Amino acid sequence: MARRLLQLLALWTTMVGIVQCCPELCSCLDKFAHQFADCAYKDLLAVPVGLPSNVTTLSLSANKIKLLKSKSFINVTQIFNNPFSCSCNLEWLRDWIATTKISVPEQNTIVCDAPEHLRGTLVTNMPRLNCGKFSLLGNLLDMLHILSVVTYDLQQVKLNRAQQKTGNTKLLTPIYTHADITECFLISFQKYYLFGCVTPS
Repeated sequence: MARRLLQLLALWTTMVGIVQCCPELCSCLDKFAHQFADCAYKDLLAVPVGLPSNVTTLSLSANKIKLLKSKSFINVTQIFNNPFSCSCNLEWLRDWIATTKISVPEQNTIVCDAPEHLRGTLVTNMPRLNCGKFSLLGNLLDMLHILSVVTYDLQQVKLNRAQQKTGNTKLLTPIYTHADITECFLISFQKYYLFGCVTPS
């Protein structure tokens, strides 16, 4: 009877180990009464999937993670020394770090790697971006392979529309006057083109 009980206990321990397994590149251990998943220094591009449900601390430091989705991690996270792209897609992280009651260690090493003008800036000091109108564009740029980007500096140009009627069709003709547009861009990907202009705030 005792032998049978030991066999069942061994089987149960094995099954729990399988169910609560750690991602291949990480090591998981109990540390200070918390389950710790150490995924640091693994050249990860994203948060690994398959973390045990009882993980309370997740270390992702010194990887190659550029973006974090808002539900990517659990409780306490170490995410420093990653090349973050500080765009509209990362504003949630700046706001979360500022307001969370969860410990975020090494905040002074969670910095932007891109765009160039924000390189080295703390994510918590990342400026508020104008994401409303152009967030779709930002998402497109993140998802699509850009073949070419052309920007024009049009500081003294204002774009107005003039309507012309030709039969049953109205034509909208741009008329260029002065002073509201600061930058226009033409983006081409595959056979599609996107043209837009940015006005000063």
